[in-house]
Amino acid sequence: MPKFVTTRDLEFMFQGLHHCRVKAGTPVRWQSGGTGGYVVEPAHVELPPTQARGRGTLWAHDTHYHFIWIESDAVAEAEG
Repeated sequence: MPKFVTTRDLEFMFQGLHHCRVKAGTPVRWQSGGTGGYVVEPAHVELPPTQARGRGTLWAHDTHYHFIWIESDAVAEAEG
């Protein structure tokens, strides 16, 4: 099964609540459920120092969905 990574640094607002960053080279995986597409694991998402850390913080408002979808043009198959 191929492994995928982000090809560039990404900055985005997650669900309009959290300013997040994902660095280039971060592992991603294909998620076929929901809307489908590539997702980043919550452990690989950076939050600003002023925000609390941890998965519970990102999903304090919604504990049903635990995926962070990213743009497919920012993903490539990992080398090696």
